Parts: sequence; structure tokens; C-alpha cells
Amino acid sequence: MVFKRGPQYRAFITLENPAAAIDASQVTLSVVTASASLSLYGPNGAGAYRGIGALGAVTSTASTVHELKNLTAIDPAPGAVDDPFRIFGLTRQIDNPITKEWSFTLTRKAEDKLFLKLFSGGRFGVTGSSNPVVFDGLSAYPNDTGFRLYLWDGTDWDVFMHGTIPADGYKTTLSPNGVTEEQITIKGGYWKPATSGSDLTTSVSIVQA
Repeated sequence: MVFKRGPQYRAFITLENPAAAIDASQVTLSVVTASASLSLYGPNGAGAYRGIGALGAVTSTASTVHELKNLTAIDPAPGAVDDPFRIFGLTRQIDNPITKEWSFTLTRKAEDKLFLKLFSGGRFGVTGSSNPVVFDGLSAYPNDTGFRLYLWDGTDWDVFMHGTIPADGYKTTLSPNGVTEEQITIKGGYWKPATSGSDLTTSVSIVQA
């Protein structure tokens, strides 16, 4: 038996939208749709390509443009939503499963304002295929909205889909004699453990059967 170790874990992020990327290299977030450059945007994108890439850009651990670096803590919390009920003759409630849900908290040494910009102006990702825009969260969530997080454990992937940043999802910790740390939390619905291949790149319905 081989045990998992902390240094083996790596985290990656993209949008749920395959037709757009977020450019965070400027003061205000903007949406990029040029297909030739969608995979160039990421937390490790060089210079003008700093941002969040399109769905489909993470295919393996070689997709380093989309890897979140300088992480000091990774706190994935896969979960489920039940609707417990009680029936006559039983003293214990029965758990009726409804949907999956998850939260994912990332803490890193602050190197830029990417997390803060996403929290300020891009909490819900991007929506649309023909003319993608930053989603404002004021209508029903389409399948292509939100963020997708990927957790590599040294062997395979846990994938967390349709994530958005909650209203209290960002904080920063300043230290007079240390390196500033920041923390962002992303929450979503569907998640899938121990997967690979097309599960990394395929769009999934936001409606859970």
C-alpha cells in the first residue's frame, strides 16, 4: 500500500465555458474568445495571459499554465445534500439523497490580484457561446457557467464542477514580518472522484439527475 502525501497534491482551475477565457492582466476583467489563445490564459499565464482558461485546457499535469502555485493549504470539501424524512415504525430518520455539493478553499502566498479580481468582478465565471460575457448571477445558471477545479493526488484526479465564489469567499491576511497570504473559497454542485480522460474536459449538465 502506498499512502498519499501532501506534496503530491496539485490544484488546477479553468472556467466551465469552453468558448471563453478570462483576462485578468488589466485592472478590469475582460472576456477573451479567440480560440487560438483560450488555453494560454491561466493563473500562470505569462504577462498578458494572466487569468483563467477555457474548459478543455487542463488535460494532464502538464497543463501548468492552469495550475495554482504557491499554495500553503488546499481544503477540498466534497459533500451531499439530503432531505431526511421519518416514517412510522422507525425511530431513525432516513436520509434521502438529493444532490451533490462541494466547497474548495485555497490558501496561497499572495503574488498578484487574480483572486481578488475574480471575487470583485467575476464570482460566477463566464456564460454564453456565441458572445460570452462575465455572468452576473441574475438568471438561471446555464451549464457553461462557473469554475471547474481539478485536484491531482499523484495518481488521478478529483474534479469539482460548476463552482462560484460565495459572497464571503475571499480574505487576505497581512503580517508585519511575513509574506501576505490570501484565501479564496469556491462552492459548487457536481463533483467526481478518481477520474481522468474526458471527465476533465467534457461539459456536464448543471442539473443533477
